[in-house]
Amino acid sequence: MACTLVGAFPLTGCRDDDPATEVEKIDVNLSNLSNLGDVLVDENDMTLYFFIKDVGGLSMCEDGCLYVWPVFYHVDISVANALDTIDFGVITRNDGSKQATYKGWLLSYHGRDAVVNYVNEEGIGGIWYFAKPNYTVILANQEVHGQGVDYFVYPLGDTPYFFTNDGQDVSYCADGCLTAWPIFNRGLDAIVPSILTASDFGQIDSNNDYKQMTFQGQPLYYFVQDQNRGNVNGGTVEN
Repeated sequence: MACTLVGAFPLTGCRDDDPATEVEKIDVNLSNLSNLGDVLVDENDMTLYFFIKDVGGLSMCEDGCLYVWPVFYHVDISVANALDTIDFGVITRNDGSKQATYKGWLLSYHGRDAVVNYVNEEGIGGIWYFAKPNYTVILANQEVHGQGVDYFVYPLGDTPYFFTNDGQDVSYCADGCLTAWPIFNRGLDAIVPSILTASDFGQIDSNNDYKQMTFQGQPLYYFVQDQNRGNVNGGTVEN
């Protein structure tokens, strides 16, 4: 029963939980930030972030880090129509608490966003980026051979590689090479964190009649032995 007013007095029997007056709760929405495009925000329009060290799908933000970057979590997340619930998940952290994920990236707040306007900044510390739905590549970081390494990944965690025998804007990987190293292509207009230079990314016609993404003119590839997100097994292969 919908509530109506007679004079200044509501009819008896009206209920706050009347289905006709309820507004659907949305836990994650999109907000457009001037020149930075759409970013994920919570139900209070608080900006959500990715941490580049979380590329493996586990939290690398612990202890004091959590005071500055609190976790985002809701049970049964509801999302805006422009988003897909299948892209959202939940992990159990080392302390047993839960944290929501988007395309495998853990979602966090910046603890000072409510006090200081950080929402027009990206790449805080070079390691935190806006959670955006349309990145082509994003910067990741993990320990490789005992050393922390920054590298690019496709947002789902796949790592692109260079082939040292390639030329500038020319791929020399063919036949069996492409079986082990399929081409990487995510479109001509690369959507990258603003700390990176979008013009460094381009596209060529590869020798197998497919488009191939490049970085500073170097063609990019996947490695078939990278089976899980964040794998960098191809970095140990000699070309």
